[in-house]
Amino acid sequence: MAKRKASTAGSDLEQMLVDETAQPRALPLSLLEDITGDFSHAHEIGRGGFAVVYKVHTHPNLNHALNLDFKT
Repeated sequence: MAKRKASTAGSDLEQMLVDETAQPRALPLSLLEDITGDFSHAHEIGRGGFAVVYKVHTHPNLNHALNLDFKT
């Protein structure tokens, strides 16, 4: 079941990356760890007061920037 949830979340992420009108969604930590290289500093593009921007890999030869807004 966790694999299916991550797969669905991956599909949600793909939609958000191509659809500029898509609303942000919560994604599973396991997916975020996978696409950011376990939140590697080498993948970090920028940092602000409430968010970190990572270069993420969703497919081979396809990269995106992902703003991770951490809410407490």
